Amino acid sequence: MILEGQPKYCLQDLAVVPAVISDIDSRTECNPFTKNGKYPIFCAPMNCVTDEANYFKWESHKVQPIIPRTIKYERRLFYLNTSRWVALSQKEFEKLFTNEEKPYGFDTEYKVCIDTANAHRKSIYASVNKAKKIARENGYSLIVMVGNIARPDTYEWICENADVDYVRLNIGSGKGCITASNTGTYYPIASLVSECADIKHEWEEAMDEFHQFPKSLPKIVCDGGIRGYSDIIVALALGADYVMIGSLFAAMDESCAEWETNPQTQERTRLYYGMSTKKAQKLINEALEHPIENFKPKTSEGTFKHLTPLGPVHKWLDNFNSYLCSTMSYADCKNLEDFTSGYVDLVVKSTTTIGSVNA
Repeated sequence: MILEGQPKYCLQDLAVVPAVISDIDSRTECNPFTKNGKYPIFCAPMNCVTDEANYFKWESHKVQPIIPRTIKYERRLFYLNTSRWVALSQKEFEKLFTNEEKPYGFDTEYKVCIDTANAHRKSIYASVNKAKKIARENGYSLIVMVGNIARPDTYEWICENADVDYVRLNIGSGKGCITASNTGTYYPIASLVSECADIKHEWEEAMDEFHQFPKSLPKIVCDGGIRGYSDIIVALALGADYVMIGSLFAAMDESCAEWETNPQTQERTRLYYGMSTKKAQKLINEALEHPIENFKPKTSEGTFKHLTPLGPVHKWLDNFNSYLCSTMSYADCKNLEDFTSGYVDLVVKSTTTIGSVNA
């Protein structure tokens, strides 16, 4: 059965349309930061992006890193107990947070990214709901990000049935991912973000109308398929609360990606690979509390890329700040909350320029 409806689009297919008239005279009037003073950007929980040596470098530049699952289990517990974002498997999450008692440590706020390729599984949300109930009963805060999903109906199901704080959208179109091209599983990310944002706003309006605020709705994280500044800006304009960046940050000076030198040209590049590659699978196994002996990786749905270095992240972020504020001024949005409201107008560039998966 082919789902009917409007054509589906990638981020590269769309452009922001200026407001009819704007009250903003200068981009300097616009605020591109979230309420906590950070950029609306998560670093992907990948060992080519973040490790213990550079975690605080990302933080100092007002982006939000996540400790990846390739970091040893004991060290991830350490960061978990400092109220920093940490990636866990579903089993690790269940062990720590569904045992009817306060988890290891002493902190009062835990931030967990349940890092799975397929978050369409009902068991994940049963575990999250149980963990959230235990957290409330024991007086600590548990903030949970799940992902990834690739269907708007799933986001709506989560709104109705799960106590989730953030949802990562997208399957298959990351630079280090070959899921879409090899499994045929994919939902064009721009349409996915837009349709999920519409669902979120419908829920918000309904709760406001009936004065019912049982819980906050999951924030939308556009994860993967980000190739440059305009992709981030388009994702935010479509209604994403955050974007998640992997390959772009892996090419920065602050990255922990391996350096490689071409023996013929002497060109230096950064080695980038997906977390579903066999190499990453082995590193994840080695980081477990109890690594599996004679571990055999599954079929890879990731690939390797050599990235051209992009220089220091502060220069990239300075440009991003300027470009985002410029677009916000065109759209007559002084703050980020207005810009990500989902009410900014966009247009399809041209049917001849529509992007393809993994282009």
